[in-house]
Amino acid sequence: MKKTLLFLIFLAPILLLSQHSDRVLLIKKMYKETISYSKVGDCKTISWEEIDDDDEYGRSFEREVTKCIYPDNYSRISLSFSLWESWLDGEYYFKNGNLYFAYLFDDWGNSIDKWRIYFKENGEVEKILVDYGDGNTKVNDRGEIEIIEQNEIRWLNIALKELNKRK
Repeated sequence: MKKTLLFLIFLAPILLLSQHSDRVLLIKKMYKETISYSKVGDCKTISWEEIDDDDEYGRSFEREVTKCIYPDNYSRISLSFSLWESWLDGEYYFKNGNLYFAYLFDDWGNSIDKWRIYFKENGEVEKILVDYGDGNTKVNDRGEIEIIEQNEIRWLNIALKELNKRK
């Protein structure tokens, strides 16, 4: 009985970790499938400039968004946005209309920050990897996960808003 109980105590964390690993492995497979369709996708690109009303100089920011629809209910939204002091590029990957992976990188000229966000089937964050120039690091702090998710999904919402305006 004691051996069985000890076995279950040690096995439970392994099973919980493997579930997360299984989802990430599935996402990597779905990502490869999406990329394999890149030559057969139906893509639409829009570009515009946005003026920052809060900027005393009235600077304009270039924006470009591409939405591609692929076979097997895959799709991707790519964006390229000029920001105040950097250039943001991002790719958001969907299966059946559900976001499963986002990859973003912010080019500051002398460094590039990168985020990889893996999503569960229910839309919650499964895992976030960040690279601020020193290699990938898994984000474990719940508060940091929420901040990264909000910041990076904000760009997707801007892209979707513009795409919907121009249907």
